[in-house]
Amino acid sequence: MNAPVGGYRARGLTLARDASVELQLEAGLRAAGEDLRARLGSRALRALVLVGSAARGEAGVVVRRGAPAIDNDLDFIAVVDQPRRRTPVLQAWARTWTERLGTEVDVWGVTSARWYTPPATLFWLDVVQGGARMVVGDGDWLRCLPRRSVAGLPAEERGRLLSNRATGLALSSLPGPHGERSIRARHAHKAVMACGDAWLLSQGDYPSRLSDRLDRLVRVGARAIELAEAYEEALRYRRRPDRWTPPVNFEDWYGATVASCRRWHLELEARRTGAPASLDAWLSGPWRRMFPARVDSRPWAGPLRSAQAVATGCARLDVEGLCHPRERLARVSLALAYGDAEQRRLGLDLLGASDEADAHDRLTRLVRLGS
Repeated sequence: MNAPVGGYRARGLTLARDASVELQLEAGLRAAGEDLRARLGSRALRALVLVGSAARGEAGVVVRRGAPAIDNDLDFIAVVDQPRRRTPVLQAWARTWTERLGTEVDVWGVTSARWYTPPATLFWLDVVQGGARMVVGDGDWLRCLPRRSVAGLPAEERGRLLSNRATGLALSSLPGPHGERSIRARHAHKAVMACGDAWLLSQGDYPSRLSDRLDRLVRVGARAIELAEAYEEALRYRRRPDRWTPPVNFEDWYGATVASCRRWHLELEARRTGAPASLDAWLSGPWRRMFPARVDSRPWAGPLRSAQAVATGCARLDVEGLCHPRERLARVSLALAYGDAEQRRLGLDLLGASDEADAHDRLTRLVRLGS
């Protein structure tokens, strides 16, 4: 690994600042970087950058097999020539290091041009605001990243964030392993943090650090005090999930948390889209697109959307603007995460699953739709 860039060691990798985990992870990152460079060659691999929670110094820590370990996935960007050609090598590398590091490893290959002109997405905003650390390559790759501001972020990115977290709650609503208490708690806390982040984004005030985001929510006062309190609890959970003490009545806590997320989610989406803050308004026609500005949601992309609808097993719902998987997934997730019995039935219909479909079929369809 090259010399630290941007306070690599000073900032740490975990919220808990667990020295044993961080030393082990640093060694793992160094070895992983050297391995990828050996697989691709120095000319093909121009840079390997750690992004996400660990890059910001905000990864969680849990005890696994009697030893502390990182709780979060590890996300990387590989700056390479001909990314599509390199994809098989990158994927094989990710599988190898998922097994060796004991946590999920994901990697995206991008060109130098993409690195220096990233799209206006929340993912890249987090990267350019400090969520990036060099693993392979020199510091110029970070220093030359263009500046991005919250003001330049499309409002639809807030909707995508909320939809992603509602999908987690939707998964938790289905029978099976996703319904286990520990997984439900994880999805509930992540949904709370998404609501807090989306609220800050709507105000044009989105610090890079989670602790700073909490401070902003606290300063707002009475209007967001409930959200700030829930965000603080979610941040405690994120630091050490295995040390988080569930309430005595977990089901009451979970139900109340999901109800709060429903209210915040719908209010934020109503503000973003101008639609009523009502779940029924999103689940009954006429359909209004939630993501109209996305290139792959525009009318001229109909053939592409139709092909994707067939691939997700929901071709019969290829009507009235819902033929794009993202539009359908947003509504399915809202219905399954927050809906009553009738709204959940509508959600299953949008998913292409009948009321009689077994849990595995529902789970498979939801995961496929979100992939």
